[in-house]
Amino acid sequence: MRRLLIALLLSFMIPALVRAQQLPSFCTQVTPDQLKGTTVPYSARTAFDHSQYCEGQLTSATAAHPVEIVSFKQETGSVFSFSPGATASLSWCRIPGMEQSAHLSLRAIKPAIYALDAQPVDKFEWSSDVIGKVHPDYSSIAALAVGAASVNGKAYSVLLPVRRGPPVASDGYVFMVHSLSPVHLTQATIEPVSGAAQAESVPIAAPTSPAPHFLIVRLPFGDRAKGIYRISFGGDPTVGEPSTAPIYIVHGACQ
Repeated sequence: MRRLLIALLLSFMIPALVRAQQLPSFCTQVTPDQLKGTTVPYSARTAFDHSQYCEGQLTSATAAHPVEIVSFKQETGSVFSFSPGATASLSWCRIPGMEQSAHLSLRAIKPAIYALDAQPVDKFEWSSDVIGKVHPDYSSIAALAVGAASVNGKAYSVLLPVRRGPPVASDGYVFMVHSLSPVHLTQATIEPVSGAAQAESVPIAAPTSPAPHFLIVRLPFGDRAKGIYRISFGGDPTVGEPSTAPIYIVHGACQ
């Protein structure tokens, strides 16, 4: 009888404990339903530097806007896959006036839905066991490093170009755009947030599609001055082609 009572008590307590489990504030706050059927559930983990991060699988992706930029990487020109049993490393460069930490977010764009959230300063190293097993292909992972910066007293939420390995000077970036319906992107609008330079519209090469509803856009930045730029992608406005919501990126911080 005593064992039966304990078993009944645990049957009520365990679901309540699962529901009450709190992840770090920068992580996706998931429900047990979002983890059902996953082999490596999204959960809190400890990195090599003893900081907390969250990593694992989700059964569903976060709802997206109709057309939005979901990834910003530094162009490397090489194909890479994560392998289990190693150290995974991603980095970026900050500019003066930025807050210390950035929010690093990784999301797979193909099944299974791999997810990672961390809050490092300018580099994050972690065990590649999960990503190497669940989703090793770096090219089909959307990566964002979001920081806060101030220019002339105005605050901006900025994207830092994510790079695999040590950050180096590069004038090329790889963006990933998610769209709920087909979209035809032909141009980029680039505008510095400081200085006398005006916004300019530049043509872009035909985007490639690594997965349904996703487009890869490569954008060389040439000899533009280092700083923060407002970026958006769009098509022909005369025929009603939609544009992405503008984002602010940091350029040239590694130079």
